[in-house]
Amino acid sequence: MRKIGIRLASVLVASFLLFGCSRAKVYVAQGLDAHGIKVEVLKATAKKNRVALRMMAYNDSGTEIVIDRNQVAVVGVDGRSYYRYGGRNLHTLKPHSSHKVYVDVTMGNVEMGKSPGFYVRMDGVYAGSERIELPPIVIGRPESAGPGQRNASLRAPADKRKPPKREFVETESGEYRESNAIAEYRGPRSMIENGGTKVAVMPLRAMEITKELAFVVDELVLTELQNSGFEAIGPEDINALVGFEAVRDAVGCNDASCMVEIGNSLGVPYLVAGSIASLDGSTVMTLKLIDVANTRVLARVNKVDQGGRREIPRVVANTVGSLVRKSKL
Repeated sequence: MRKIGIRLASVLVASFLLFGCSRAKVYVAQGLDAHGIKVEVLKATAKKNRVALRMMAYNDSGTEIVIDRNQVAVVGVDGRSYYRYGGRNLHTLKPHSSHKVYVDVTMGNVEMGKSPGFYVRMDGVYAGSERIELPPIVIGRPESAGPGQRNASLRAPADKRKPPKREFVETESGEYRESNAIAEYRGPRSMIENGGTKVAVMPLRAMEITKELAFVVDELVLTELQNSGFEAIGPEDINALVGFEAVRDAVGCNDASCMVEIGNSLGVPYLVAGSIASLDGSTVMTLKLIDVANTRVLARVNKVDQGGRREIPRVVANTVGSLVRKSKL
């Protein structure tokens, strides 16, 4: 009787495993490649209302990025976006590095095990506070009408780096106050894909700041563009080549065509112009990258920062970085 009972139990277990336990559906996907970031889908499966993604992310850009796993969206057959919640969610990728990104998402009452496919959106990829917009990943043959829209409430992860050390100077009265000296920027930078691309950097329109500080900002913009891979021509070189009055007139004109004349005279494909202003203690910076041949603004960035004069190098670096990423050069 004992042997018969054991055999019967074995048959029941085998039957349950064969017929009662549904297997997860496995999909084929090609991943994505954009803005120096690649995502390879190693394995994508769905079972009942759960989706499991095993991916490898590659950062081929020149700047550090952060991937938030809780901002990876799976679009169900109902067209809604579902996100992972809880647990360790942030992966930091140094320039030219890779990291595994494993995501398991519960899709509510949506049956995904029978779906021929779905979309995946990497909504949480950031360079500093700037989100990098990536195309959706197509898994199998999606049934939904499209990849959907990013949740507007999503935010960049908080910067947990230690703030710069405060410096103090002694005044003539013997008192001490916090130094207003400009701090060097040591953070990540974005790189263009085709290094050596020529760009002319126009002097920025300066408002409510001194001429000396405006000169420093012009030099910082020039340096940051060079650090991003451009072969940059600075304001002093432009003055020498086309004349001070021509440059002054172009800086005072907001139309791209004014700048194009300077670009054509210099024989460069791109030109950078913008403004820097101090407003109620905040630094306001605007940059635009002009495509000389097509007489159009290729990318435009505005930044407002409350760090004051000391943080201007960081403001310039972040503004130039955003300009480089938006240009997609």
